[in-house]
Formats: sequence, C-alpha cells, structure tokens
Amino acid sequence: TYSVTQSWAERIYATCPSAQGLYYISYQYGPKFAVVLLGDRVPADVFDAQSSRSVVDAICHGAIYTLADDLS
Repeated sequence: TYSVTQSWAERIYATCPSAQGLYYISYQYGPKFAVVLLGDRVPADVFDAQSSRSVVDAICHGAIYTLADDLS
C-alpha cells in the first residue's frame, strides 16, 4: 500500500543519506516496477529529456500504445 511505501521512503531517507530513491515491484501493477525518487537527492536535470521522437513514427506510436495498454 502507499502508506507502507511512504514509511519505507521516510525511513530510508532518514538512515541512508546516499539513497536517491526506491525501485520496487509495484503491488498495484505487479510484476511491473515502480520508482520513488527522493527529490532533493537526485540531480536537478533528472527529468530532462534524453531524446525525442515524433509520435507519428510507427515505433513511437507502438510504444505509446503498449504503455497505454499496460496502464489500462
């Protein structure tokens, strides 16, 4: 549950100063993984785009469709 994940994140934040986040199997979306980033411990540019693709490109369109299907 999210409250348990939050408790883990808080404990790890307090006791592991080098930790930047959590990577775990999501109960809600298992066996898919989820990531929790500890905002003040990751680089400011962590969410900057590394690359871009046209959404009309067949490969990109397929990836979007697969992601949407995974998210129901």
